[in-house]
Amino acid sequence: MGYLKKADDLYKETLDLYNTYLDYSGLNTVLNNYGSLLIDMEMYDRAEEILQEAIEQSQEEHSLIYGKVAANYGTVQVYQSNFEKAENYLMQALNIGQKMEDKDLVAQVYRMLYELNFRNNDTKKALVFYQKYIAAKDTTATSTLTELESAGDGDSVSNFMVFFTVFSAIALVVLIIWLIIVIKQRDKALEELKKLQK
Repeated sequence: MGYLKKADDLYKETLDLYNTYLDYSGLNTVLNNYGSLLIDMEMYDRAEEILQEAIEQSQEEHSLIYGKVAANYGTVQVYQSNFEKAENYLMQALNIGQKMEDKDLVAQVYRMLYELNFRNNDTKKALVFYQKYIAAKDTTATSTLTELESAGDGDSVSNFMVFFTVFSAIALVVLIIWLIIVIKQRDKALEELKKLQK
């Protein structure tokens, strides 16, 4: 439980950062990712609160991030047996996923529509959505393999992994440096604010 408290504290600090700099797109991404983590931990009430905040913060209801938030919010509603509300949000997410051609989002929504209908005892509909989920997942897996194969032979795949690892490490270092700079700027601004208040 200690790790959950630490994660929650870090999440709140991150939210404060995004709110300070009015980065609502980044804020929605953080809220969505945190909500997704809470879903995985089966903390559905807390996930619903977080995802509801993300929906309220959304400025573009047809953006990809809104689609991901809607899919996660619909997922929470499925697990809470609010089937009508769940279907509404999942269908919004499906429309956005199809429009944006995001195969992972489409697969996620089909899986949850299967789950919704299965829990609602509509096995025929559940089977249809399960088949669509499998087809969407196969499409996602096939396109990923095709991308890796198009990189060349087996050596290129290992070169790709090396490149990916190095790129990830560099991105992480840049992110840490950026966070340090932002925190220092925040601290300076807070000090100046304290001076002005005196």
